[in-house]
Amino acid sequence: MWYLYLDESGDLGFDFVNKKPSNFFTVTILIVKGIENNRTLIRAVKKTIRRKLDPYRKRTSVDTELKGERTSFQVKEYFYKQMAGVPLEIFSVTMNKRRAFAWGIFRKYERGDERWFRIFEDKVLYNGQYPQNKK
Repeated sequence: MWYLYLDESGDLGFDFVNKKPSNFFTVTILIVKGIENNRTLIRAVKKTIRRKLDPYRKRTSVDTELKGERTSFQVKEYFYKQMAGVPLEIFSVTMNKRRAFAWGIFRKYERGDERWFRIFEDKVLYNGQYPQNKK
């Protein structure tokens, strides 16, 4: 069995004139194969948070996730050591929103930012060709 963990970075907005949206939108998928490998991943995350982000259990508000930018190198190193030997795959795609909008990819969807991810999925992830069960 495959276990998929998806995370995104950036926002869905395209209004570069009146607001300040992110310039990029990234989607990353972590794939772990097998129940034992997934359990190891879960234990490593819990152990790292418990031992490194709140080691003395004194904080009233504890970070409940490991963040790429805010997590220190030492905490990341500890986590990676917990994950040693676990086979995993990481896939990521990043879109330059300014460039995509300038090219006209989303021109007809200017009014509905909430729908653009479907277009992104179609144009980038599936390259315009849907899998068998998509339609």
